[in-house]
Amino acid sequence: FAENIPDCLLKNHCLSFLERAKLINFFIKWHPERLINWRLGNKKSIRDNIQIAGETLFSGKNGFWQFLESMNKDRSGYHFIKFYRALYTKFPQESLSNFKYLLELYIQLHWQKSIDKRNSLFSEITIKEHLWLPVKRVCEEFDIHPSDLRKVIKNGRIKSEQFQKEKRIFVVVYKPDVQQYIISLKDIATFKDITAKLGVTKRQLLQLVKSGHFSRKCFPEK
Repeated sequence: FAENIPDCLLKNHCLSFLERAKLINFFIKWHPERLINWRLGNKKSIRDNIQIAGETLFSGKNGFWQFLESMNKDRSGYHFIKFYRALYTKFPQESLSNFKYLLELYIQLHWQKSIDKRNSLFSEITIKEHLWLPVKRVCEEFDIHPSDLRKVIKNGRIKSEQFQKEKRIFVVVYKPDVQQYIISLKDIATFKDITAKLGVTKRQLLQLVKSGHFSRKCFPEK
């Protein structure tokens, strides 16, 4: 779990001096707030960029996630994916396992785009635990009719996000909201079900509802 990650993400690392220098330069290159026009001969520029990288590398989970949040502001996800691929390619060392664990966790919780087994870039556990799912997958996994899902998305009961890819609009929904919605459905019975169970007519049941006999009631989604 993230709370077990040490404050220093590079604690007990085995990186050489050259590898540490490459790591700092890597995060300077990818940081959205870096000073782009920095020159090797400008000491202040170098110091400021190293400080930016240092805040990402040595500020624990919060510092690294702030960096990821900055990367994730790009709605297309293009730079985030490139960073993900570059980190694993350039630094396969176990020393960066804390960074990689937090990166995978961030994607599971906050990556508001669809990923599935076709996305071979991501690990199986990240795909499985991802909290933002496409509409089609939600309908299949939770046995919800697409029109019903669209209704609860429209009325705000389930959070959703839209993104465009190759001129098409895709919608992803927040899995915990879907699960909560499914639980709420189990506590709801229709007029027809209740009249059958209580052995009353619809008119009699309506009188019970109006008299406040039932503590909770809801109306069909429009």
